[in-house]
Amino acid sequence: MLINDLKSIIAILNEFIKVTNQDIQDIQEAQHEILFKRNDKKEKLLKEFNDYKHSIDQELVTRSQTRGMDDLLDETEGEYLDVFKEKLSEFGELHKRFSKMVFSVNHFYTNLMHKVTESETQIGYEVKPSQLAPTLHLKG
Repeated sequence: MLINDLKSIIAILNEFIKVTNQDIQDIQEAQHEILFKRNDKKEKLLKEFNDYKHSIDQELVTRSQTRGMDDLLDETEGEYLDVFKEKLSEFGELHKRFSKMVFSVNHFYTNLMHKVTESETQIGYEVKPSQLAPTLHLKG
């Protein structure tokens, strides 16, 4: 059972890696709508990941009650656990890269919006920034 759960969670991580690479490509190409359409898939993967992680944790806790730490995993399970750790690390690094890109895009558009809202429009309204949102004031 543990080997099957480890295989499944590794497959989920591989899919997360694939989807995150697609997200990075879409950000680079400004294909934001396509990126957002994958959110449901990512939510599903996250739920599956958490379910398998919980199952693995439960199995290890159960085993730890009757076995010593050195006997907790057999050799094959240990190998799969090592692959799981490697894939988790790979996904973590990839997600950091993705997050930095998202932050950069967000920062760019936030600055652009701030520059746009700092000016007056041609119809006699002045746009003043506030803490929460721009406020329009009628010039008299």
